[in-house]
Amino acid sequence: MEILSRFRKCTLTTNTIERIDRTLEFFSFLRFYSLRRPALVLPLVPVLRDTQVDTIEYWQAVELAAFAAADVSNYSLFNWCCDKIKKRFGDNWRLNRLVGLFHEIRLDYKAAAAVYERSLAKHPSCPELYKRQVAILKSLNAYEQAAVVLCDYLKTFMVDEESWCELVYIYLHLRKYEEAAFAASELIILNPSNWFYFLLFAEIHYNIGSYESLVTARKYCCYVCKIQRSCPRVLYDLLLVCKALATFSQASKNMNERLYLFASKHLRQLYKNSCFLFAVEELVACSSSKKFKH
Repeated sequence: MEILSRFRKCTLTTNTIERIDRTLEFFSFLRFYSLRRPALVLPLVPVLRDTQVDTIEYWQAVELAAFAAADVSNYSLFNWCCDKIKKRFGDNWRLNRLVGLFHEIRLDYKAAAAVYERSLAKHPSCPELYKRQVAILKSLNAYEQAAVVLCDYLKTFMVDEESWCELVYIYLHLRKYEEAAFAASELIILNPSNWFYFLLFAEIHYNIGSYESLVTARKYCCYVCKIQRSCPRVLYDLLLVCKALATFSQASKNMNERLYLFASKHLRQLYKNSCFLFAVEELVACSSSKKFKH
């Protein structure tokens, strides 16, 4: 509702200066919250056309107008925005990103990749261009190449948590679990307060399936249980890990059984007043093994 209220203030204002201020404020609001609302942006474009100011807020609004034009395939407005930006700032990476995104929207990935490659030659330290390259390669189902580009990027931008997370899921898509586990460990180092990264690391090791990996998975599941006991996902993961470990002769049967009973007990407690309790009972039964008596 707030966004509509701000939009109405822009359209109902009759004073020219006040309308310009409110329009730029509205665009700043959209930009701050990363909102794409072409239906609300395009009616305000005439205000930008009639305004002759040279402020950061104005040029950011022109950029948002270009995104909105690209979203609805308004070629004339998109070209007007790009020409205006180029005339003021010259050939820069933000303009190239706009042109590349426009090609992507038209599904012309080859042209978009060429734009990003040329821009990266001039601006090799621009993260956004690397990320657009990865997005194009994923759209083309070229996950192997996407992983290579992302690894090259992370050699320079090692603390980009979002990119490490993306690399994890690319490796999982390729079923390269060892590489995915390494990327997940980097996430834990970058943000040790995020318990989900510990759980993700445990699930990857469960998929690797070796005895050492399952022991590691059990250890990390136990850690997440300690800090997030109300999470059904980690409790069920612990059931699966204990069941898998029960097939190894060197596994501690006593510890496995105790952890299995712990997880099944807390799962039942979480759903005891829920209509899904019968489903939990089935999950526990399916996960059970002859080695566990509960």
